[in-house]
Amino acid sequence: MKRIAIGDIHLSAYKDDALSKDGLPERLSALIQACRKIFKFARTNSIQYVDILGDLYHDKVRQVIL
Repeated sequence: MKRIAIGDIHLSAYKDDALSKDGLPERLSALIQACRKIFKFARTNSIQYVDILGDLYHDKVRQVIL
């Protein structure tokens, strides 16, 4: 069985983050693109499982808007 393991991805966006050309906070936009590439790789290589090992969200003192 093939698996992909991903470390802490810390999905987050803050109200003062710069926006990317797609209108999303830059960091969040980059994470979405990375996830799309990982999932495409998984499908192409018949990998059924993608495990997220660590923090899914990033929660600090700054206000999270997601």
